[in-house]
Amino acid sequence: MKFGLIIALAFVAISASLAPSVSAIYLKADFSYVADGRTVSFEDASAGVEIVAWFWTFGEKNTSHEQNPIHTFPGYSTYVVNLTVTNVYGELSTKSRVLDLKQSQTPPYLSSEFLIVLVVIVAGLVVVGLTKDPYVRIGGVVAILLAVVIYAVS
Repeated sequence: MKFGLIIALAFVAISASLAPSVSAIYLKADFSYVADGRTVSFEDASAGVEIVAWFWTFGEKNTSHEQNPIHTFPGYSTYVVNLTVTNVYGELSTKSRVLDLKQSQTPPYLSSEFLIVLVVIVAGLVVVGLTKDPYVRIGGVVAILLAVVIYAVS
């Protein structure tokens, strides 16, 4: 009888050691983002069993518990964004990314200064082309030259 009990206990001990433990459950935090100026849309891309909580830190005192938050940063700078996910077993996984927000540069041909100069030049050309009065034509040419000079200086 003792021998049978010892074998049964040994079997239970070996079975328990071979069984998957809670810590063997796969959990990996991950995310992607899309920036539009200072506003960034974050998308959770974490993998694992039964994720139940998300905790985001944005590197500037603000946090979120949303799965896919949208956050507006206070300025153009470099921030370290962290996502920590938790599953039903209480396990945690964290992913960090460096986010470098830079002010977008408007192409020079779309700037308001360029468009104003372009309108003045086109108006000057229309005046020069459509009028027969020499003084008005000279005024159109002067307007074109001034617009070009002012744009070149600015």
